[in-house]
Amino acid sequence: MNGIEKNRLDLAYKRQLCFLNFILIVGVGSVISLFIGLIISRQN
Repeated sequence: MNGIEKNRLDLAYKRQLCFLNFILIVGVGSVISLFIGLIISRQN
């Protein structure tokens, strides 16, 4: 495997990793806000 192919694979991996991190952050934030909303609505 030459250096250009390795570099291309590394960039593709970093892009997928960034996308996965974004999805995880948005998902966890939405789940936390859902639980907070349920707790607040139950108190009212």
